Amino acid sequence: MPGQTTRQRYDLKPLMPSIESGFTLLTPTVRLARRIKSAWDAWQAQQGAAVWEPLSVHPLETWLLARWRDSVRLGFAPDRVILQEQQALTLWQRAIEEEQTASGQYTLLQSGAAAALAHQARERLLRWQVDYTSAPQRQAFELETDCASFLTWSGRFERYLDDKGLATTGDCVTRLLHSADALEKLPLLLLEFDD
Repeated sequence: MPGQTTRQRYDLKPLMPSIESGFTLLTPTVRLARRIKSAWDAWQAQQGAAVWEPLSVHPLETWLLARWRDSVRLGFAPDRVILQEQQALTLWQRAIEEEQTASGQYTLLQSGAAAALAHQARERLLRWQVDYTSAPQRQAFELETDCASFLTWSGRFERYLDDKGLATTGDCVTRLLHSADALEKLPLLLLEFDD
């Protein structure tokens, strides 16, 4: 169409040695993975190929969850149902509201906002491998009222997960660390990640 700019494809030239060596490409976003895959498909078509192997390019989170599923299949990790973001937030909100009712010590005007913050905090703590349930960490958390509330809510949230066989993405990634040595080693190339 006149006036429409064509989107430039991803430049695969710098990646070709890695692609030809069998590296799996990992990206920070789904959009970038699709863009690279599209460039690969266009390059293959330009080379006159009628069929070709799909390029092994994945968003990091998707790839990590696939490795976790491999680890479950091989018996290295317990099988869990992975919660979607909204499901996890609903469970957090339930934990917060039940604790609020049980303790009667405070009233939150926006338990949904508190649930979102608690979920984000737990996921970050898991990924940074901070064991906030250990005695020294608990003591540090209990010094501050909001952090102490998080610990209490988190305890309820953890019980819900355990009772129902559920997990968040952070749980899966953390558990994957324990079985990483047993899984197949693949050459990986991280693309376009910030420090």
